[in-house]
Amino acid sequence: MHTDQVLGIISTVKVKAEGVDEYIRTLMTLMEQHSTREPDCIDITVHRGADDPTLVMLYERWRIPPGRFVREQMTKAFIADFTRRTRHLVSADEDVTYWLATEVVAEGRRTALAGQAM
Repeated sequence: MHTDQVLGIISTVKVKAEGVDEYIRTLMTLMEQHSTREPDCIDITVHRGADDPTLVMLYERWRIPPGRFVREQMTKAFIADFTRRTRHLVSADEDVTYWLATEVVAEGRRTALAGQAM
C-alpha cells in the first residue's frame, strides 16, 4: 500500500440510551490520549445517529494497510481496556468495515489517489 493511500474504518455500535454520553466521553478520552497521537492516524470523527441517538459511528482515517492496522492498533492494551470499561453500556456488538480511499473531492476538485484510476 502506498503511504499516500488512506484506510477508512467505519465502526458502528448500538449503545444503551442511558449510557450514550458516558460511552462517547470514554471513547473521546481514548482517542485523545492514544489513537490520534499515532503517526499513521489522520483523524477520527465520532457521530451519533440522526434518527437513532443510541447508534454511535466512529469514522477513522489512517495511512496504514488494513492488515497492519489490525495487527498493530487493535491489539494495543488501551483497546482491550476501553472494551472492558464500556461493555456494560453496549446493547449490540460493534460492526467494523475497512475501506481503501480511491478518489477525493475537495474544494471543487476531484483527485485520484496514488495507484487508482480516475
